[in-house]
Amino acid sequence: MRGPLQEARKQLMPLVRIAELEIDPKQIGSYRALLAEEIEASVRVEPGVLFLHAVAVKARLKRCA
Repeated sequence: MRGPLQEARKQLMPLVRIAELEIDPKQIGSYRALLAEEIEASVRVEPGVLFLHAVAVKARLKRCA
């Protein structure tokens, strides 16, 4: 059973989630538009979300462009 102190500590610890996605090159434009919308909404609406950041693997950029 967790007490109030453990819950308080849990809330103060940053959480990092990483996801690796492979996007169909034909859909990259619509994916980027949806991603920008999702990032903005998550930061605005979800408590505790400070930022979201999307990156691409440089060696694979030609596959996605």
